[in-house]
Amino acid sequence: MSKPLFMLILPACLMAANSSAADEVDDDADDSSIRCINTRSLKTTEVVNDSNLLFYMTGKKVYLNVMPRECRGLSRERRFSYSTNGRSLCSSDAIRILTDSGGSLHQGKLCRLGRFYLTSKEEIAAARERGSEPPRAKPPAGAEVEEIGTETDEAED
Repeated sequence: MSKPLFMLILPACLMAANSSAADEVDDDADDSSIRCINTRSLKTTEVVNDSNLLFYMTGKKVYLNVMPRECRGLSRERRFSYSTNGRSLCSSDAIRILTDSGGSLHQGKLCRLGRFYLTSKEEIAAARERGSEPPRAKPPAGAEVEEIGTETDEAED
């Protein structure tokens, strides 16, 4: 007697669902970003600016979260809360800015997280140095950068 097809597929689906999505590169992503981090490995966070957060993990890994939209007021308050449905914090989740009002904290604006990028010490320093400046686009590899200025017309003879 053979088992129904759904009984064969179900264990495979359960194993896939139980494997942690955190700290894994997405197959469909065209970069080195990940969609989720494991909150059990999260040590602390740092607000860089209204669009970027650093997540410090065990094992000396640091992930930069680049939010899809600016979260105004985040860099001023420098604190936020989040809640998850499980052990992972994902790009589909949101944070809430925590505001100080008369010595007590209140939940403020809701902001959506973006993807998480494994970050080097140099990139962390650069992000801190930029502070509230928006990230600058890098020219494509191999492209020559040319200064554009105003040219003065020379007097014609």
